[in-house]
Amino acid sequence: MLVSVCLVYLQLRMMDIQKLVNDISKIPFMLVVALIIFNLILFYPLAMRWHILLGRKHFQLQNTLFHYMVSNFFNFFTPSNLGGDAYRLASFRTPDTGTDKLLLLVAFERVLSLILWLLLVVGVLSIDRAIDGQLVDAVAHAFADIASLFLVGATATLLLLSASLAFYFLGRLKKVLSFIRCLMFNTFTFITVKRLILIVTLTLLSVFGWAATFKFVGDCLEVRLGLHIWLLIAIFGELARLLPIAVQGIGVREGTFVFFGMFLGFAAEDFFLIASAGYLILTLAMLISPIISIFHLKLQRLQ
Repeated sequence: MLVSVCLVYLQLRMMDIQKLVNDISKIPFMLVVALIIFNLILFYPLAMRWHILLGRKHFQLQNTLFHYMVSNFFNFFTPSNLGGDAYRLASFRTPDTGTDKLLLLVAFERVLSLILWLLLVVGVLSIDRAIDGQLVDAVAHAFADIASLFLVGATATLLLLSASLAFYFLGRLKKVLSFIRCLMFNTFTFITVKRLILIVTLTLLSVFGWAATFKFVGDCLEVRLGLHIWLLIAIFGELARLLPIAVQGIGVREGTFVFFGMFLGFAAEDFFLIASAGYLILTLAMLISPIISIFHLKLQRLQ
């Protein structure tokens, strides 16, 4: 949290606070409410994605939705969304789906999302290059900055993890490799082409919806950019949010938006406010979603 406070403070020092205050009034309250509801709806395809990953036809979708909503709540308090992953490992575990299989599913879901994000970045850059190519240099610098920040946080984490597991793996390396190979085969054999297409479609739907949130806020501040550009910036914002150096990437994600905004010739204050408003909307949706799910479950039990 200290890292986030320092980053936000440094960014605000370089901005016109009066302009920020004046621009806040340009965002209608009803639009914020509508976007919170919109983001709550976007949680449904993400929950359905996990329902497909778990492969439980006998497991009700509403239970998967409930646990996914609660996992979002825990994401808010931990860096890199690790709280939500830990909750899913505990809540989705059954005799048929053990902790080992869930660990691989969490990793599969993360890797698949990253691959799709990178493919979208390539697609957006292809469109941009056909037009004027102004985003190519910005993306190159953003990739370099995010990679360096990620290495700083990830290196320390990996060193600690490697030191604690080294003795165990060195003594049982052959058994561990055999176990991982068997586990991966048993885990991913059920992921058919049809299921993979459904998972990819639901992921893309949520990503485009998330980018639309920033576009709506940007239009209020007269920052009118195409949805494909907001999609690119939103993806880099999400990559920054996953960096293990700050809770929810606060400060890093706003700085990512400001970087792209200034590169495109807009005021830093506008993009700082767009990022802050967009992530505030997401945060409120994450905090509200488990309350709605608990209320819905209790209502069904009464009926």
